[in-house]
Amino acid sequence: MKKEHRITSVLVLSFLCLFAVLPVFAQETTTQWNLWVGNHYTGLNDYTLKVAEFDRNVDGFVPEFKLNFAQYRDNKGFGVNGYFYDPKRMGFTFEGNSSNLFEARVSYNSFYRQYQRDLMNNLIVREAGNREGTTMGGKMITHEDLNPAADYGFRRQEIRTDLGFKIPGLENIKVIASHRSILEKGSDQHKFAHNLKLKAKVAKGLFLAQLINSNTKNKEGDLNLNGNQANLKFAYPVFKGGKFIASGVVGRYENDPVSIDLASWRENRAGGGQDFDWVRYSNLTRTEQKGAAELIYQPKSRYRLSLLTS
Repeated sequence: MKKEHRITSVLVLSFLCLFAVLPVFAQETTTQWNLWVGNHYTGLNDYTLKVAEFDRNVDGFVPEFKLNFAQYRDNKGFGVNGYFYDPKRMGFTFEGNSSNLFEARVSYNSFYRQYQRDLMNNLIVREAGNREGTTMGGKMITHEDLNPAADYGFRRQEIRTDLGFKIPGLENIKVIASHRSILEKGSDQHKFAHNLKLKAKVAKGLFLAQLINSNTKNKEGDLNLNGNQANLKFAYPVFKGGKFIASGVVGRYENDPVSIDLASWRENRAGGGQDFDWVRYSNLTRTEQKGAAELIYQPKSRYRLSLLTS
């Protein structure tokens, strides 16, 4: 909770500093902005965790706000927009550009969904001994919520960065790089992923690359699923109306094996003591390789001929 308050404080302080410097550029730039401040209230008491799927278990008023800010000067610009609903639900985007040489965009989004609690907690059911139900039978079913204060939910956070720039002296080459981090946290698994993209013009062709790294960890059992994947694609115009496209995918995925511990056969007895422990390997552990080449000829918009091999 303290960490969430620190993040909130930093965001609010950043917005205050932003508004503090606006008068300095007021005469040189065009500035547009609007700020909305509101509040939402939760008062469901003990039923919040059972029915409020997208609301946190907070009793009382919770502040929220939205911001849109844009500033332009000549062929340069800067913008900020975002919203804050609560420490687990928010989204912000920062973007700017300088002439046609450089552009950047950074965004952060956080989403939270609360799992519903068992509506039949502390349930006691007993079999009736007769048709009228006046005599109790011997069979009984009970269900007790052993941790009523637990907060079960799923949270997904995403941080994405997109950069684009031209190399001085090479007007026909523009490099675009993207990176995306995904953090997923639930009651059973914890997932973290990186996504890096690269786009570049090579002569008359276009080169695209994507690198993905992911890790999924089970909270119980300390098991991990690791994955690495590379996607490559190159497109080149070979003649008028014709284009050659080559693509390839290489991936390696490794899932931790599971050790099965079995009791020794006839332990501490004559003729026994054999160890039947074994290791179970996952079929998710694999290496994938794919490749394809395609020649496309399209003399007119309504006609298209394609030759594909993979």
